[in-house]
Amino acid sequence: MENTHHYQITKQRIAQSEASLASLQATPKPADLPAVLHQAMQASVASQLADLRQEVAAYEAAQAHLAGPLELHSLRDLPEVLMQARLARGYTQADLATPVRLTG
Repeated sequence: MENTHHYQITKQRIAQSEASLASLQATPKPADLPAVLHQAMQASVASQLADLRQEVAAYEAAQAHLAGPLELHSLRDLPEVLMQARLARGYTQADLATPVRLTG
């Protein structure tokens, strides 16, 4: 998740997925639909919902972690530290690219 805009979109997708899953669970299986397919539909929505929740949790954890100092242990950590610093400031990638003249 790159910024607060994506965060808000993901939160909306979570609400939509929760509603879809609740509807699937509350609605009786259609007679012409195999039970295994009905279960697979529910499992698919539940899996997608879990992925979205994990993305939001990771973003929120990154935001909370950003209150403290950022640590760089090796150059391999640099991309992650830069992203955390950008998010802490509330910058989009475009916001950060403009001052360093990386816009196209």
